[in-house]
Amino acid sequence: MKGLMQNIICLFLIFGLQNFVVSAQDFSVQATIDSTFLFIGEQTAVTFEIDQPVDEKINVPLFSDTIVSGIELVERLKIDTIQTESNRVKVKHSFVVTSFDTALYYIPPFPFYNDKGDTVKSNALSLKVFTVDISSDSTEFQIADIKPIYAPPFNWKKFFMVLLYVLLGLLAAYGIYRLVLIYVRKKYDILKEPEVVIPAHIMALDGLDRIKEEKIWQQGKYKAYYTELTDVIRTYISKRYDVNAMESTSDETLSLLKKFEIERTTVSLLKSIFQLADLVKFAKWNPLPDECAKSLSEAYSFVLQTKEADAEQENVDSEEKR
Repeated sequence: MKGLMQNIICLFLIFGLQNFVVSAQDFSVQATIDSTFLFIGEQTAVTFEIDQPVDEKINVPLFSDTIVSGIELVERLKIDTIQTESNRVKVKHSFVVTSFDTALYYIPPFPFYNDKGDTVKSNALSLKVFTVDISSDSTEFQIADIKPIYAPPFNWKKFFMVLLYVLLGLLAAYGIYRLVLIYVRKKYDILKEPEVVIPAHIMALDGLDRIKEEKIWQQGKYKAYYTELTDVIRTYISKRYDVNAMESTSDETLSLLKKFEIERTTVSLLKSIFQLADLVKFAKWNPLPDECAKSLSEAYSFVLQTKEADAEQENVDSEEKR
């Protein structure tokens, strides 16, 4: 009887000591599982709820790919914190798990500890994973076709937003292109030297001056002389009156000039030049030196008498030089 009493007292001391140790811990851990029965491939959540002081840091076990062998970790959910008292909170750490093997799994207690070195273990859990039972009577089951790929509804809002961004981008690119083009054109216009337009009569007089200096008719080159002379005159007529005198015969050139107000005496000068030139070029006529000089003088007169009105002063200067 006395020994029995001693054993009872010892048990009370042990339980009291355990309660003292537990009460000395300022946090606790409770492990739960949403479903203890799963079919292969289904998922459930394992949660560790920690009751702790607000300002205390609890170190949670680190899981990699599995919780235990056979139970795979799918996802770690966001930590949920609920304040229960003014200085205490409940922190929930949840993990989505699954299994692909039929078995009864034992989830052992896991240690949690704080910075003071106190350690508290969670309670153990169990999980039973079943496979699909295919009955021997195949009439109870029917093999179904593979479901078609699910096509989500077309997102018109996103489509129009993308289209808007593309159009705005193209518009911006076009605007930049136009600005660059305007800038380059302005810069080019500043750097580009102004084009000098030489009046038709100036070009003709310069050509006649060159022929006068060469005096190739004195060397017996009558055909070359009249060819150069008529080319200068035809080029002048083409530029002055905007007609195709270069591709026209002498008679055709004279006909082209009829619609312009040119004095008869002036046209006679041109006619005289063309007639003598045609004889030399086509009939192998050998003109006298005075006839060659006369043709050159008539060419000068024709150009000066048919010059443009705004070039009057320039012609006066040219005559003074000659």
